[in-house]
Amino acid sequence: MIQIKDMQKAIKEQEKLARSQFRMITGLKRQLKEQNKVLKNTEKIQKDQANKIAKALAFVEKVKKASKKDKAKTKTCALPLPNPNVVFKPNNVKIFKDGESITARCDNEKKYTLKGSSILFCTNTQWKGSNPTCNEVIPTELPQTDNKQIQIVSSGYVTLVPRPKITYESSSNSGNSVKLVNGKVLVPEGSRFIVNCITSYDTAKLTGDPTWEKITITSNRSKAKKLHANGWYHLGGGIKAYRLLIEPITKKNSGKYMCRLASGATAVINIKVVKSENVIKNVLTTKNPIKKNGKPCKRPKYNGVRATVKGQLLSTVKQNKLRHKTLIMARCNNIETEHFEGSRSLHCYNGQWYGTSPKCSNISSGSMYGRWPLRIVLPKKINVTYDGTLLVNKGSTISIYCLACKWCAQVKTGDPTWWKNGISRIYSTWQTIPKTTQSGYRLRIANSRLSDSGFYECENTFTKVKQGIPIKVIQ
Repeated sequence: MIQIKDMQKAIKEQEKLARSQFRMITGLKRQLKEQNKVLKNTEKIQKDQANKIAKALAFVEKVKKASKKDKAKTKTCALPLPNPNVVFKPNNVKIFKDGESITARCDNEKKYTLKGSSILFCTNTQWKGSNPTCNEVIPTELPQTDNKQIQIVSSGYVTLVPRPKITYESSSNSGNSVKLVNGKVLVPEGSRFIVNCITSYDTAKLTGDPTWEKITITSNRSKAKKLHANGWYHLGGGIKAYRLLIEPITKKNSGKYMCRLASGATAVINIKVVKSENVIKNVLTTKNPIKKNGKPCKRPKYNGVRATVKGQLLSTVKQNKLRHKTLIMARCNNIETEHFEGSRSLHCYNGQWYGTSPKCSNISSGSMYGRWPLRIVLPKKINVTYDGTLLVNKGSTISIYCLACKWCAQVKTGDPTWWKNGISRIYSTWQTIPKTTQSGYRLRIANSRLSDSGFYECENTFTKVKQGIPIKVIQ
């Protein structure tokens, strides 16, 4: 009996557990149904929101298109303001709609060239594009102006000033520049080439300094590019010139160079850079061909100039005639107190000397108000080549002094300025020249490197005149 009762109790407990499990299962089913309903409702809501957003975007685009159409109808551009020598087409329409275009050209395309946009577009009541202008075309062949006088009016006075004149000089151990019959100047590659524009310095003070420009020809049209000039130089005899220095000159520098005065007068030089051995070959015409055994040249006489032939002074050469292809190198006896002019190297070819006769002029004591360039003081132990170039050993230190009136400079005119190759300005200071009582504006090159080679100049701040000297650093 006891066992039967125990079994009945166990059955009842199992029934209770089964009922509770059934209740749990039915509760879980209800929760799943509710969750499915919620998911279906959220999907419907998301779809509804996406449809509403799409409708809103479409409405906004319609509004934008309508507004653009309205703006295009209302926004217009008027005919551009007339510019000298500029013609617009079509020119019979006074009002242009948004998006329309207009073309521009010069009335005389042979005389003028168009700069700016050739087509302008009307956008939001404004013309889109750069303002077109017509500038006078520089002819492809620019003849050098003659030396006739021109009139310059300043402060009510009329001044007669000669037109500019161009001279040139080059320095190279392998030869100098030569002018051909057609006017073109042949320059040895790698040399130091100097072009002087001779004009009135006093007039330039009133009207402005000249400008140096390089002429480039593209598609039968010429363009002028302004160049950085080296300033005013004394050439001797009271003559001043506005100088352009190119060092070292390369084949890329070939072309036409123009000196333009403030009055509009111009002078042009046409140069061609070739290898040094090809300079003389291009000079001689068919009437005077180059020969292996050409005629000798008469020995020239250069007073006050240190001229050498293969290291021997020209004055000590006994022969009255020098052989064909003889090279003469020239410089001043004292490069500190004398100013050099002309060609530093002269060639004998078939009985004729090619190059400008060298000349040396004395320099004044270095007054800040003097008409001559400032004097340069060099170290005592220094090597100078036959063409006047200073040779400096790599790693050594060199000091060069520019004599000037220190009191005048500090009180009235300002300190002098040292330049390298006419572009880079070099920091300098006032120092007392060793073993003297004079003060000089010192240029110091410490621990010299090969890159320190170049043409160094001291500029007089008052007169804007420079005096220079070439330096070459050797190993």
